[in-house]
Amino acid sequence: MNNQIDRIVEDAKQLSYDELKVISERLLDILDEMEWDAIVAKPHVKKYLEEQGRLAWQEHLEGESEEGGFGCL
Repeated sequence: MNNQIDRIVEDAKQLSYDELKVISERLLDILDEMEWDAIVAKPHVKKYLEEQGRLAWQEHLEGESEEGGFGCL
């Protein structure tokens, strides 16, 4: 694994600031996704999200849901 990291560091030295900025933005996105994946993988979070999904579906079936999505919060 150190060889991979060493190669990345060496290759990165050849890149411009703008190229490094693009790569860093992508890396931060990946790290953010990994954090969310870890959060939603927790059993108590999975259980909560499943329950919220069931409640939302039940509200939909009963005609109690409203159009608008999350933008209206």
